[in-house]
Amino acid sequence: MLKEGGVDTPEKLQKTIDFCKLHNVDQLTIRPLRRPVRTDSVKGSSWVANNGITEEALKVLQEWTESRGTKLRTLSHGATVYDLQGQNVCVADCLTVEAESDEIRTLIYFRSGLLKYDWQYGGAVLLGAVDRANPS
Repeated sequence: MLKEGGVDTPEKLQKTIDFCKLHNVDQLTIRPLRRPVRTDSVKGSSWVANNGITEEALKVLQEWTESRGTKLRTLSHGATVYDLQGQNVCVADCLTVEAESDEIRTLIYFRSGLLKYDWQYGGAVLLGAVDRANPS
């Protein structure tokens, strides 16, 4: 996750890429922290607003990646995959809802057994949670 004070400059992204190559990480996805449209956590949303990467810093990272990498493909939800110095780097966004699409791009699994496709909406459930206290 790209955040202020974390991976927020080309130099820090280069260090992350070097780490991935050193440790045989096959695929690296970078994405900015984003506040969801709707949330039940005012505290979490506020934290993201105060710690998320700026749009300017995000643009610099995207341009750096585009200028140094070879574009391999664009995924259906808009993420772009690059070969960057032999490292697979996917530049994506963290939110899971795509306008004008019924395609599910993210599966979010919870220990309770709940399977969702979006963090923002309580109704985005594929499989309900298992009540471990009262199994049927």
